[in-house]
Amino acid sequence: MKPFFDIPAASMTVELEAMIKFCGGFMVILGCMLFTVRWNTINGKMSGLALILAAANSAHTAFKLLDKEVFVPRPFYIYSAVMALTGLKLMFFANPIIKAETGKKAK
Repeated sequence: MKPFFDIPAASMTVELEAMIKFCGGFMVILGCMLFTVRWNTINGKMSGLALILAAANSAHTAFKLLDKEVFVPRPFYIYSAVMALTGLKLMFFANPIIKAETGKKAK
């Protein structure tokens, strides 16, 4: 099987490597979200964890590859913070389960 990007190693730029890693994190999020059911509070934890891991991947990629280990404010860090907060929301503050009535009507 051939890779997605069939380019010589010499033409692989730092920016291209960063974008491949960033898009890979989003593919993991997409896979987890399509595999789980959002309204089931137990399954939301996997999507939340995927968001947090993708946020860490994106921040780490920006810090190591693009910024050369010197913090430079970039949109990658804002996206990482939003993804991490969304992951925490999915994991720990899920919507409550609505229980179906068992045939009794309130009078």
